[in-house]
Amino acid sequence: LLCQFEPGSVLRFLQTYENYRLEHCLRLCQEYGVTDAAAFLLERAGDVTSSLSLILSGIDSHLDNIYSIIQSKVAETTTLVSESEQLNTILSTPE
Repeated sequence: LLCQFEPGSVLRFLQTYENYRLEHCLRLCQEYGVTDAAAFLLERAGDVTSSLSLILSGIDSHLDNIYSIIQSKVAETTTLVSESEQLNTILSTPE
């Protein structure tokens, strides 16, 4: 239930308590996309490579989102500059 309704609290729970079935918790974390907790459990199970891979894929995803936002803002800025230049041209044209 924690994975489903409070995914931000799962890692803290797993770090605090040790009396849980690691494989079962890992499956639930992966199923609900709780990557920080899944990475923690993978590391605890001794699969450091998969843990690091999971963390890096999350970083890649965030970087892709940031890149998309930057591209969108650059496009908006370019459009605003173009519209401003057009307005200046219209205003400076003698009648």
